[in-house]
Amino acid sequence: MVITSMGNPSTITIKHVERLGPKAVRLTLDPGAHAKEWRNIPGGYMTFCLPCGDPILYRSYSLVQAPDAMFPQVVVKETGGSRGSAFVNRQFKPGMEVMAYPPQGRLFPSHWDEEPIHAVMFAAGAGITPLYSVMQHLLASPWDHEITLFYGNRGVSDILLRDELEVLAALPQVTVKHILTDESLDDELYNGRINASKTMLLWNEVVTDLPTKAMVSGPVGMKKDVLRGLDLAGIAAENIRVEDFHHPPHLEA
Repeated sequence: MVITSMGNPSTITIKHVERLGPKAVRLTLDPGAHAKEWRNIPGGYMTFCLPCGDPILYRSYSLVQAPDAMFPQVVVKETGGSRGSAFVNRQFKPGMEVMAYPPQGRLFPSHWDEEPIHAVMFAAGAGITPLYSVMQHLLASPWDHEITLFYGNRGVSDILLRDELEVLAALPQVTVKHILTDESLDDELYNGRINASKTMLLWNEVVTDLPTKAMVSGPVGMKKDVLRGLDLAGIAAENIRVEDFHHPPHLEA
């Protein structure tokens, strides 16, 4: 077992498994006696120690529960060629005990919650999960934050947390725009991939009097394209945060 600056992993219990689609599940976790270590971090993630590899696979997944939720939750989407997400989707059952590291977080800087901001979010696929966490945090904040989410997927059936996003989109301070590569939408701006040029066009759609902050989460290529677009749009680097869905850098395995 890997020991890191976070300490030792602990045993937690899979409390509930909710299937969100053929290849996606929402897991409710019960840390038991370790609950104090499992604080809710906006945009944070936890790390499973999965017994499906040699050595053990360490895979991080973003927390998606509401700020006042009693138990932590993660959404795991099975992706092609990923043993970790496949194992979680196919093998995790209620009552199962697993080893895991408690939440960590570096996506959402605390000073962004010291005044009202307009958070402009770019997500693709499973990249929605940390941004959904941040959205809930911002909406629970005493500040009057605004949120615009641009979320890319292949088609409507691929949208993760679709119902939850529709609830948030009904709020006056939240705008959710889907971008689909199957080009099934009427407005051409919202068809295709979120590349650099589309990022610039989407950014120009945002109207606000508040300071703007950008957040990006998704596959590597998409993140590179969005960052290029934000740079061309003149967005300063200190106003941009990017989530990394690769092997957790805090682990040595």
